[in-house]
Amino acid sequence: DVIALFYRTIYQVIGLSLTKEPVIPVSYNKVTNLVEDIIIKLLDSVGDVLQESIHTSGVDVVGYIYTTFKLIIPKPGVYNYVVMIRRHYPLINGETTITESQTEVVEFTVTRDTFYTQ
Repeated sequence: DVIALFYRTIYQVIGLSLTKEPVIPVSYNKVTNLVEDIIIKLLDSVGDVLQESIHTSGVDVVGYIYTTFKLIIPKPGVYNYVVMIRRHYPLINGETTITESQTEVVEFTVTRDTFYTQ
């Protein structure tokens, strides 16, 4: 058996977006030779998914990974996003099992002034 222990610090940022299409930077240290997907989901104020973007890193990529995601906001209002890491583990029989972890939900607001002036 393999037991993995890790510590994850969650920062929850609540605030105003200063742009109509916020760009979310995502960085983490990939330590395994596995296929991993970085997924960001834009949610409306009731939790419906409005946008989902994926960045995939292959088995040959290990180390510091930095990418950005642009969120396309449909109208002024309160929105949320969540970042997920999906890891693909190959099995001996040729199949794959998948694990996922995610950040806390981050809330932000796009005001009418910001949305219509840019």
